[in-house]
Amino acid sequence: MNQIYVDQGLVKMLRRLAANGDNDANKWFLFSNDHTPTAVTVLANLTKLNNPAPQTVTDAAFVLENTVDHVGSIQAPNLVFLNTSGGPVNAYGYGIMDNASTYLIAVARFDAAPLVIPDDDSIQVVPILADFSEFAS
Repeated sequence: MNQIYVDQGLVKMLRRLAANGDNDANKWFLFSNDHTPTAVTVLANLTKLNNPAPQTVTDAAFVLENTVDHVGSIQAPNLVFLNTSGGPVNAYGYGIMDNASTYLIAVARFDAAPLVIPDDDSIQVVPILADFSEFAS
C-alpha cells in the first residue's frame, strides 16, 4: 500500500520543517571535512565551520513555494557565507540543523568540493527544502 502526500500537504510539511516544528527556525552551516553524505549521516560526521558562521533561517524567509510533478519545495533568499577568518577556508558542502544544534536535518556536498573561500570573500547557498509525494509501505 502506498501512502500519498498530496501536493498541498507537501508544502505544509515543508513549512513545519522550516519552522522546526515550533517556530524555532533552523541553522544552515558549511562543513570543512571531506565527507560524502549518505542517508545515515549524522551531525557528528561533519566538521561545522564557525567562520563563516551558521545562519538561522526562519519559516517566514521561505517566500517561494512550488509543487512540480509531485515534488514540493520552498525557497528563501540566498544565504551569503562571508569568511572573515584571516585566511582561506575550505568548504565541502552545507548542512541544515535544528536551532539547538543537536540533530541534522539535511546535508549536501558541493559538486566542486572543496570550495576555497578566500579571506574577506563569500559564497552563496540557495536555501531550498524539498520533498516528494509517495511512500511505499
